[in-house]
Amino acid sequence: MKVLIVGAGQVGVVYAHHLKAGGADVSFLIKERHVATARRGFHLYRLRLGRKPQHSHLTGIPVLTGNQEVVAAGPFEVILLAVPSPAFREGTWLQDLVTACPHALIAPLQLTTGDKEWLEELLGKERFCQGFISLISFAAPLGPLKVPAPGTAYFIPPLAPAPFTGPASARQRLQELAAHFTKGGMHSTVVDNIDGGARLPDAALFALVSALELVGWRIDALKGTDAFNLGLAAAREREAVFEARGAGAPPAALKLLTPMTSRMILCAAAKVMPLPLEDFIRVHFIKVNQQFQEERRRIMAQGAARGVPTPRMKELHERLAHPSH
Repeated sequence: MKVLIVGAGQVGVVYAHHLKAGGADVSFLIKERHVATARRGFHLYRLRLGRKPQHSHLTGIPVLTGNQEVVAAGPFEVILLAVPSPAFREGTWLQDLVTACPHALIAPLQLTTGDKEWLEELLGKERFCQGFISLISFAAPLGPLKVPAPGTAYFIPPLAPAPFTGPASARQRLQELAAHFTKGGMHSTVVDNIDGGARLPDAALFALVSALELVGWRIDALKGTDAFNLGLAAAREREAVFEARGAGAPPAALKLLTPMTSRMILCAAAKVMPLPLEDFIRVHFIKVNQQFQEERRRIMAQGAARGVPTPRMKELHERLAHPSH
């Protein structure tokens, strides 16, 4: 199977490593300025519970920078968009790529509010697929985590296969893709509906990141504040907007999340997970802060258009925009 990965960041390189290890024919599509780095290869460190990181060096992945090269290297059966979702609408590169690869399935790995509808219109429902990132990856070294050479560290949580979904006509190709991932050491699966299974962790992550940003990204600073209360309230309003858009009822388990249980889960995760969790959250989500801001604006706009009130989302947005107030 020929797979093109758009982006060679902390997610793209991990996906490429496991696909290649599983026997897939993988290429990168990246910007010209990153070519030299990509051709030198990438150091990867798989973090494991109770064991030392497993080091590997990813080399030999063809590096493409334009659609002429993509056409010459193809035809590709699957294209994975391993770039932040705001990049989808920057210029016309995605529209041009869709035209250059008319038979490829295209699967974004990160979506924000409104992206799915836009991509379905661009691609057509027969080509639009989805992936969900179930792993944690980041640039290493980070905090107390030291590595022999700078690279990407990642942790694949147990019992968290990387899911993909798509139309019935795409199922055979997606199953082949998942088989390559699994054979390469990253368990993957094909599901009927990726949104349902992702909504609870996505909502919980939204509340967690919002709360931590409110207190300056320190877990120990959460105690005695209303940060989790506000983050959870905004997350529930977000889910209500999704329901009004036709996504179905919010996850029932979201009602079980309280500031106390959320803080307990976070503290336990920080102790158990084989990575500097607080450092990771701070560095990663500061980097994608613009994406979170845009999502909050879209949620409030869509809520207003559908008659769904979002006062706590508005309060959260204003407090994060003016942290000193």
